[in-house]
Amino acid sequence: VDMIGKLVYSAPWASSAPAGTPAADAQYYPPADNADFAAYAAATVARYKDRVRVWEVWNEPNTEYYWRGGATAQQYGALLKATYDAIKAVDPTATVLVGGLDQFSDPFMQGVHAGGAGNSYDALAIHVYTIDGAPETGAIPTYLDAAQAFLNRNAPGRGLWITEVSWSTCTTCPGATSEADQAAYLKRIYLDAAARGIRGIAWYNLVGGDDPESFLDTYAVSEKSGRLKPAYTALKEVGAVLADGAAVGRAGVSATSVPTRVDDMASTTGYAASGINGGTATLRTTSTAYAGSGALQLSYDFSGSSRGAQIQTDKTISGQ
Repeated sequence: VDMIGKLVYSAPWASSAPAGTPAADAQYYPPADNADFAAYAAATVARYKDRVRVWEVWNEPNTEYYWRGGATAQQYGALLKATYDAIKAVDPTATVLVGGLDQFSDPFMQGVHAGGAGNSYDALAIHVYTIDGAPETGAIPTYLDAAQAFLNRNAPGRGLWITEVSWSTCTTCPGATSEADQAAYLKRIYLDAAARGIRGIAWYNLVGGDDPESFLDTYAVSEKSGRLKPAYTALKEVGAVLADGAAVGRAGVSATSVPTRVDDMASTTGYAASGINGGTATLRTTSTAYAGSGALQLSYDFSGSSRGAQIQTDKTISGQ
């Protein structure tokens, strides 16, 4: 287990919040002067650099809750650049992460680069909570694929981290899971992350809260009473596997295998398209096909707070 240091947030005296804003809210406004935050980062890294070697700058800066006042991605980019330079001056070996994005937003990261921070991070960190099922079939692959594609295009060689992921076991919350599923999903997201070459992954969190009907209080692998949930054992087991082994990537199809066409996409039957966090997405057939007798065309509108679109299907594949 290693430590990721989170450099958060604005001290009330250094915040850009309007005068009279309560300190509990003022902290979530960007600093009035990035030099103040950079000085705080340098002092913190200097104190803990013998124990902490990875630093995340802010938390979910692409959300209105943790980055208030209508501030922009370019402003976060300017903060990131100043902080990166300050950290590297104190510890050139430190790894600096873009501060745990909520899911992934290509436009936000483009704005970060536009703010001058294209070379001011060593890795991109994202949070991939979802309420739409297993790690392989829900929105998580969409976020990870999009984040990796951004890095491939704009920052090749930079790593991808998952600094928060979890499934809630709240029994009345929409999209919550059973404790058995939570444990299974934990193992599978860790193994999938290893296969993808993701540099680090952090489950949120270890000890739950007081409310058994709250998302935040039931993400944990144990309860305040001391009861260990099945996810606790899953974390131990997958940790042992990853500590003693190395991921070799995804299993490939044998060169001698006979390809199986699962679907020629001549019909939308069995397919569903939907927007992620808002927006619209619809499918229709089109006669312009790369192979086979048909193809599907996706029409989408990424409006408001939408994060993208996803296509889902459930097809039976013959053979082994």
